[in-house]
Amino acid sequence: MARELMNTRLRIKPWLVSAALAICAVLPGLAAEPKKPLVGRWLLDRKGVAATMPYKLEWEFTTNQVIVRVIRPSGDAQEASRSKYTIKTTNTPQWITVTLEGEKPEIRQGIFRIVRGELHLKQAVGGGPRPLDFGTDDYSVLKRLGQPDGAANGSQPVRSETNRTSSAAGSRR
Repeated sequence: MARELMNTRLRIKPWLVSAALAICAVLPGLAAEPKKPLVGRWLLDRKGVAATMPYKLEWEFTTNQVIVRVIRPSGDAQEASRSKYTIKTTNTPQWITVTLEGEKPEIRQGIFRIVRGELHLKQAVGGGPRPLDFGTDDYSVLKRLGQPDGAANGSQPVRSETNRTSSAAGSRR
């Protein structure tokens, strides 16, 4: 009887391993992809003239807002814009829609992907149609700062000053 129980266990174990491997092969990355992949702080790494700017731009994504801050060489940060956003991760590429508020409201349709800790973001500025692909290098690249769920809950501001410019002005940078 003990031998039959042992044989049953040996037969079940390879079956479970095979089933687990089949699921992993069919659904790659499903369990690894968070529901809110953008939440956190990101630093603009490169885009056109980003390398020559006398300041850095930090983007902080909360669950439904993106806050852009200008960081001066002194380390002081000032909020430049605060906008609402939504994402759709079931599309390929993934979709983002940013709603700018203020003097000149605008809806920016875009696409994004996260590759090795970098956020690749391409938006239609000026209300154009959503981009279909990333092309060669016509998109923003942002690097994640810290852990994905770090200060994004809004409880830990990043040396922000109380002065705010309009979201339209800050979003043009």
